[in-house]
Amino acid sequence: MDTIEIARRLAELGQTEEAQAAYSLVLQEAAERNPELELEAASYLFFSQGNYQVAYTAFVSLYNRGFYQTELMDLMTQAFYQPNIKLLKRRPGQISLSVPGGLSGLRGFAGSVLSLQ
Repeated sequence: MDTIEIARRLAELGQTEEAQAAYSLVLQEAAERNPELELEAASYLFFSQGNYQVAYTAFVSLYNRGFYQTELMDLMTQAFYQPNIKLLKRRPGQISLSVPGGLSGLRGFAGSVLSLQ
C-alpha cells in the first residue's frame, strides 16, 4: 500500500493525527514531482487543522511553479489575508498593514502595504 493510500484510509477512519502524519510524508515524497498529490496532502493538512505552515509552504511552492494558481490565490486570500483585514477594520483610526514576508512568495502580494480608515 502506498503512503497516499494509507493517508486516505486513515482520513476515512477519522484518525486525524495519523492521517496528518501520513499526508506530511506524502508531501515529502511528492515534492516537485506530483502537483496533484501535493495539493491533496497540503489541503488535508490545512483543512484538518494540522501543520498550517507545511501546508502554506506547499501552496506557495505549487503557485510559484504555475499549478492551481487561481484556486490557490483564492484560498490564500481567504485563509490568510481576509481574516487580518477584518480584524484590523474593527480598530479605530488609521492602520497601516504590511503583508507578512511569508507571503512574498506569492506574486502580487510582495511588499504590499494597505491603509485602512
